Amino acid sequence: MKISPSFFIVGILFFLGFLGACDAALAQTLPIHIDWYEGGGKKSEGILSQGKPVGVWRYYFPNGSLKSIIDYDEKRAEHFNEAGNRIAKGIVSDAGGTGTWNTWHGNGKPETQKRYDLGLPHGTWKSWYINGQLASKQTFKKGKRTGKWRNYSRSGKVTFQGEFKEDKPTGEWLYFWDGGEPKMRIDHEKGKTEGWFQNGIVQVEGEGSPTQPTGKWAWYYPNGRPQEKGKFTELGLKDGAWIGYWDVRKQQRYKGTYSEGVKIGEWTAWFENGKMDSVARFNSEGTPTNEWIWYYSEPWGIRKKWLVDSNRVENYYPNGQLEAKGGGTDTLPMGDWFFWHQNGQLARTCSFQNGQLHGLSITYSSDGQRQEESNYNQGLLHGTRTVYYAPGDTALMERYFEGQKVGMARYFYPKGKIQAVVDYSGKRQSTYYFESGKLKMEGRFEEAKRSGNWKQYHPNGALMEEGSYAADSMDGIWKTYNAEGKLLGKFQYNQGIKTGHWQWYHPRGYVELDGYFKNNLQDSLWIARHSEQVVHYSGYYSAGQRHGNWTYWYESGQKWKEGQFQYDLKSADWTYFYESGKLEHKGQFKQGKEHGYFESYHPNGLIKDAGRFRFGSMDSLWIGKSEKGTLLYQGAYQNGLREGLWIWNHETGHPKRKTEFKRGMRHGKEQVYTSDGRLEQTGSYLNDQEEGTWYFYYPHGAKAGTYRKKNGQFDGPFER
Repeated sequence: MKISPSFFIVGILFFLGFLGACDAALAQTLPIHIDWYEGGGKKSEGILSQGKPVGVWRYYFPNGSLKSIIDYDEKRAEHFNEAGNRIAKGIVSDAGGTGTWNTWHGNGKPETQKRYDLGLPHGTWKSWYINGQLASKQTFKKGKRTGKWRNYSRSGKVTFQGEFKEDKPTGEWLYFWDGGEPKMRIDHEKGKTEGWFQNGIVQVEGEGSPTQPTGKWAWYYPNGRPQEKGKFTELGLKDGAWIGYWDVRKQQRYKGTYSEGVKIGEWTAWFENGKMDSVARFNSEGTPTNEWIWYYSEPWGIRKKWLVDSNRVENYYPNGQLEAKGGGTDTLPMGDWFFWHQNGQLARTCSFQNGQLHGLSITYSSDGQRQEESNYNQGLLHGTRTVYYAPGDTALMERYFEGQKVGMARYFYPKGKIQAVVDYSGKRQSTYYFESGKLKMEGRFEEAKRSGNWKQYHPNGALMEEGSYAADSMDGIWKTYNAEGKLLGKFQYNQGIKTGHWQWYHPRGYVELDGYFKNNLQDSLWIARHSEQVVHYSGYYSAGQRHGNWTYWYESGQKWKEGQFQYDLKSADWTYFYESGKLEHKGQFKQGKEHGYFESYHPNGLIKDAGRFRFGSMDSLWIGKSEKGTLLYQGAYQNGLREGLWIWNHETGHPKRKTEFKRGMRHGKEQVYTSDGRLEQTGSYLNDQEEGTWYFYYPHGAKAGTYRKKNGQFDGPFER
């Protein structure tokens, strides 16, 4: 019997389909795995197979809003911000996917578009500024850079153009300042780089490229003075003499020699005033040798010496007095060290091991009195530590083990009064006292961390605070009281994290502030009160930010303002009221800024000001009126700046002033009028300065005189 090939193909396809169906059925039978935040909110959910995520998973912000959707089988993902706006969507390149990955700015406009082939960049990549202007355009082929690349400024001008071939830069690369002026030219064929400041003065010149320098290079200040010069090897390593300059008449900043990237010989540095800053010496292999010296600038003198060959360091005060000396290097102290006060008195004796305090350390005051005795082991307190107020007057006695307090410790006020007796092992109650001898605080430690119930008291003995600790973190219900014993607050913690219901009480007994925390952040409804009967404000939080409807009231109980927040930024309609209850002003917000039509009102209800905002800046036509309804001003804004003709009127309605503006500056004609509407003076402005001939008039209309201005200055006498 002869079986056709198509039979086998159909059979294989059937078998593969069967396996796929089995996988899908298996996924459906696996339980949903859910991860949670510490405060209880859902963090993620999806299916695990052999410990790895499969199928579709969802991830959430602490406030419960959706953060991401990832399909691990299809290698695709979608991400959102806390406001619910999509910010990214496409294939997961790290998983070897093929397709497009897109991201968006917060305003919904495209941010990036990337293409992949089996996880490798492939095809054209683009990015955009938040205003929609193209920012860059790049090309890849199977993960390698290729073709022409471009970057653009926010205004659309080219800031970079170059080309790649087989992932390597080729040809002439050009960079530009945002204004279009040349910034840098890199000729990869000739191996030459030139750079300019925006004023056209040379900034850098050298051989090779900034990432692969060779040969001679030089850098300059914006005024053209040299800043630094030296040479590179073919491998891009500094070599030979290098010199740096201050921007002061070629004053040298440093001078030294490199050998294939390693400093050798003597290196000298100078302050800007020309005085020596430091001298360092290296052998032919780049290892420090001989004596290194650092100096103060003013007054000039030795600041530090490093005797390299004998491994000794000496530090000096500006007056020349020895400050410290010991073993090791300028950055890694070793062995015994001695420190002195500026008056010459011994300040400290101690020892170092591998740059860390080790052994006994004793400190002294400037009058020679012993202040502290501490024992260290590899930089950590280890053993006894005693601190003194004065000879025979102990401030504290503690014991440490590898940096942790252990056993019994005693703390004292001056002249021996006990301040605290603390048992860091937790075998007995720890107690703290006021200087009067009354109990201040009590509780237990467990492994040097506060644990269990703790109480704190007012100086009069009344309970001040009570609650529990777990591993040194507040845990459970905490309460606070005033000195009269009245409850001031009731709070809840979960291992140091604020959570649950929080309440603050007024001394008269009513709840002054009431709200909730979730994961240490304010959440849900919060209410504050002026008094027991009058609410101050009421609104909602989400993840620590005001989100949703909020309303505020005056102490009289009259509504003050109301509107919406979106993640702590004012949004949509907001309305404000006078305490009389009448409307004061209203308008719209977007992303926390005024955006849209606004109106304000006089107390009698008539319009006071009206116009539009655009993202926080006044825009388009605005008008202002008096309490009687008289038009007081009228003019337009553009991006927050006055533009075009503006007219102001007297309360009588007669014209007061007419002025032309350009980009917020007076530019063009201006006319000024008396209260009865008669022309008083007229002239012109240029860039906010008086320019040309100005005319003045008597009340009856006859010309009173003239003067001329040029660049804001008088240009000739006043003429009648």
